[in-house]
Amino acid sequence: MSSTMDSLGSIAVFCRTCWKNPDEIYVDYNADLYGEYVGQLRNQLVAYLRADTSVTSDERNETQNIGQQVQFITTQMVNHVVYVDPMARERWLSQGRRPRHERERVYNQLRSDIEIMFRNILLDFQNVSDKIKVFRRRNNWNSDRDR
Repeated sequence: MSSTMDSLGSIAVFCRTCWKNPDEIYVDYNADLYGEYVGQLRNQLVAYLRADTSVTSDERNETQNIGQQVQFITTQMVNHVVYVDPMARERWLSQGRRPRHERERVYNQLRSDIEIMFRNILLDFQNVSDKIKVFRRRNNWNSDRDR
């Protein structure tokens, strides 16, 4: 029990520095959930690049399945808003010089931009994959200026 309390105390000290207010304790409970989603997304994106740039047709055939998994993960991240901690969001909205409605407008615009980024991430990785294929075809990994 004592080591658990020591760990919680360490977390509380760290989190108080996050808020820059030593009287407030803040724990980002969303961090583990976000970290799990990002870890799964990273694994699937790496698998996508490997499959799409593979020289074997068996591996390339997996590209569609992996792409569907990437889409599923990013859709869940967007639908469940796992990329922002609710307590941090509320604190940000309630403090500052600008009126709350203006801060909410900014937050909603940023949220929309993040959702677009997640929804389009597979397209971005398809572009990366295409570049890798060009470099491999030319056997030149230094630049793409000589197309």
